[in-house]
Amino acid sequence: MNYNGQYVKSVAIATAIFTFPAISAGFIWFYFLTPLPLIFLPIYLGFEKGMTIIAHSILISGMVALFFGSLSVLFFSLCLLPVGFILARSINRKESLFQSALQGVVWLAAIWLISGILISLFSHTNIYSDALDNIDGSIEAAYTAYNQSPDVSADVKYELQTVFTRLRELTPKVFPGILLAFVIGTIFINMTIATILLMKTNCPRWESFRLFRLPDQLIWAIILGGLLLFIPVDGIKTIGMNLLIVFGSLYFIQGLSVVTTFFVKWSVPKPLQALILIFLIIQGYGYLMLALLGIAEIWLDSRKPTDN
Repeated sequence: MNYNGQYVKSVAIATAIFTFPAISAGFIWFYFLTPLPLIFLPIYLGFEKGMTIIAHSILISGMVALFFGSLSVLFFSLCLLPVGFILARSINRKESLFQSALQGVVWLAAIWLISGILISLFSHTNIYSDALDNIDGSIEAAYTAYNQSPDVSADVKYELQTVFTRLRELTPKVFPGILLAFVIGTIFINMTIATILLMKTNCPRWESFRLFRLPDQLIWAIILGGLLLFIPVDGIKTIGMNLLIVFGSLYFIQGLSVVTTFFVKWSVPKPLQALILIFLIIQGYGYLMLALLGIAEIWLDSRKPTDN
């Protein structure tokens, strides 16, 4: 293998993605990009060269993690590599965005579930309960900070107490749905970045994200989730809320694809596109608006002229 500048650059980037979460908690977001090198490199550089770079990156990452005493964190990150392989394989098989994403979601959910069980067994702790305890502690700390602030009136403090109490009650109920939404988001972030990178090459890739479309039948999951909320049984309502969170996140992504289609149709400048998307994503109502747009697309089919 020719150890040229391309090799060095590829190894450096892959090693950074693998290693940074093991070095500092401030880089934990790199963890969610772990599948990306395995999607991009074997397709861009060829399977043999790409996998050689991945292997060398893992070796270097192992030495760095050993130095920092965080091999367990690195191992947990590398557990996501099979997801990258599955997604890269789906590109070579010319599978659709939805088919590829579905495979990635299933694999990632299974990996997280198995990893969680193994970590809980070996550490003699329940990481699911520990995560909920940490979230509850953060909510309580936030309420305490607001409650002790002299700038907050008594009426506002009373309203905040109601809100935070309700939030603490709801979080354990909807946490499974939130985790699955994270799985879905992780897959689509990796697929989107990989597509953007591959678009700059002549390599195979998925079709444009603007063409992403969910099967129309999935709308029944949203309808079922909404109906379950009206049944006066706490457990059934919980199932309904989780259904709405999981499938709402899918329709949020479809809504994003519709918006990007309009960006291209109306020739919106890319800096303005970025500002609009950031605004929609960080706003609480933006998530709901995009999810509703994704649902409406089932009947509007607004992208049909563009697709043709």
